[in-house]
Amino acid sequence: MRVRVVLLGSGAVRPVPGREGPAQAVIVEGEPLLFDCGRGAATGLRQAGVLPEAVNRVFLTHLHFDHTSDLPYLVLVTWVMGREHPLEVYGPPGTAGLVAYAVRSAYEEDIRSRLAHGRSPFGLDPHVTEISQPGLFLSTPSYRVLAFPVEHGGIANLGYRVETAGKTVVVLGDVSRGEDIVNVVTGADVLLCECSGTEEFLRDPARPWGAWHMTPEAVARLARQAGVRTLVLKHFVMEDDAAIARMGEEVRRGFSGEVLLGRDGLEVVLD
Repeated sequence: MRVRVVLLGSGAVRPVPGREGPAQAVIVEGEPLLFDCGRGAATGLRQAGVLPEAVNRVFLTHLHFDHTSDLPYLVLVTWVMGREHPLEVYGPPGTAGLVAYAVRSAYEEDIRSRLAHGRSPFGLDPHVTEISQPGLFLSTPSYRVLAFPVEHGGIANLGYRVETAGKTVVVLGDVSRGEDIVNVVTGADVLLCECSGTEEFLRDPARPWGAWHMTPEAVARLARQAGVRTLVLKHFVMEDDAAIARMGEEVRRGFSGEVLLGRDGLEVVLD
């Protein structure tokens, strides 16, 4: 069974040229599963050869805006372009309210005008499932998806484990502590994990939010303890490519598996 893992956006909150917001696609036998939907996600899908209207399932890790800002655009543009199946959105508690407000409420005038001109409402309203318990929540003949809680600054936050025949991909959003999730990450063929900044950068008192993220050393420790095969680093808050390269080297000192520095469009294929 062929699995493509495509990092659609390697950036974070800040608008950095060449680094779109957090988003990644796990494509199982041609079916795209979208994890997070930060700025530029829909365009990133097209660049990866995936039609946005072919995405029928979106999984949100948490509701910080950098991870969700392209979701209303994805919903509306695929409604206008025409989708064959309703969009399913999975996420932590609060997801239903976000979707309802960011689509129907925020774009009430736009939607009214399009409906008045004959646009069918089919595909406009996603089916939302809020995940409040860890474990398996989605199973198809091709894959299973499990969710697990991840600490991140006190906000409801999920990680996802995608299992296919003999292959496992784990997607993390933002992470404060890796010690609590070693078991659910164990054995991943690919782990997509944030690496927002160096320890010095994250521990600067001017950045109190730095404690919401793992240092490169902590990322390496998680990957090592979980026996990960390939580690993809992403969610770079630091903008300097040299600093990002140094973070990669620091991770490699603590983890002997394959380490890939994330870039928009980076692809890992599991055959």
